[in-house]
Amino acid sequence: MTLKYKLPLCFSLCVAANAFGLPLSTEGKGEVYGLWLERDKQKVAVLVEDCQGQLCGKIVWLKKPYKKDGKPKLDSKNPDKARRNTPRCGLTILSGFTAVDKNHWRDGTIYNPSDGDTYRSTIELTDQGELEVRGYVGIPFFGITTHWIRPNSKLQWCNSNWYE
Repeated sequence: MTLKYKLPLCFSLCVAANAFGLPLSTEGKGEVYGLWLERDKQKVAVLVEDCQGQLCGKIVWLKKPYKKDGKPKLDSKNPDKARRNTPRCGLTILSGFTAVDKNHWRDGTIYNPSDGDTYRSTIELTDQGELEVRGYVGIPFFGITTHWIRPNSKLQWCNSNWYE
């Protein structure tokens, strides 16, 4: 699978990670923290939080959290074999972002559980209230940007609680 296809999958999963249990509309248009969905696919929700002064995010909701056999989807492509039995729900996929200003973060990484790859990443909160998440290899020019939005309906969290 080429980078062109891997990054959108990663970003879709990242978006799902943000669904664990924060209110849908408590964050304002200018606030990066909270729940986000990848705008086009809406298969994953990501909860973006502060992690010891850096921006991070974890998967909190998956549109399809289970495989056909009824077992939870796992991080089966993780390069660390010891982590391959970890459920995708709850995985931290965004980490290490530092603020440039109130709407821009850099020096972070985004992890794609679909292929086990980690990419350098930047995040921008747009004037339209969306997150632009760019994953890249080497320099930002060689990457893909996805747009994340706030969910507009209730999502059932990975731990079976409802996000309202």
